[in-house]
Amino acid sequence: MAPKILLANSDTIGGPKIRKLLTDSGYLTDTVESLEDVKDRLSTDEFLAVVLDLDSVKVENRTMRDMVRKYPGTPFLCTSRYRFHPELEDAISHHIFACITKPVDPDELLFWLKCIRDDHNGA
Repeated sequence: MAPKILLANSDTIGGPKIRKLLTDSGYLTDTVESLEDVKDRLSTDEFLAVVLDLDSVKVENRTMRDMVRKYPGTPFLCTSRYRFHPELEDAISHHIFACITKPVDPDELLFWLKCIRDDHNGA
């Protein structure tokens, strides 16, 4: 069965592009538009990773820390137009697997997902 990715993105242009990239690359994707939806989905299903758009989904350090602690087997990748998020310094330093600058480079996103898959498979 293909690995599932949870895409947290309410950007009506960028979100569908990332979803298409993921599905074209063999991943199953579910899309949600808020952190509450992320929490609900993680509590009922397993995902290889969460790809979280920091530009369209509101995130706080505490919320990220709590989610990563509650779901330690699910890495969080983030996307953003901005290179720096001082308000998320703790989350980015300690709880987020990788941050990818938009526009998302397909090779970079797929590289990080391959790293996560290899890690899950013990490679």
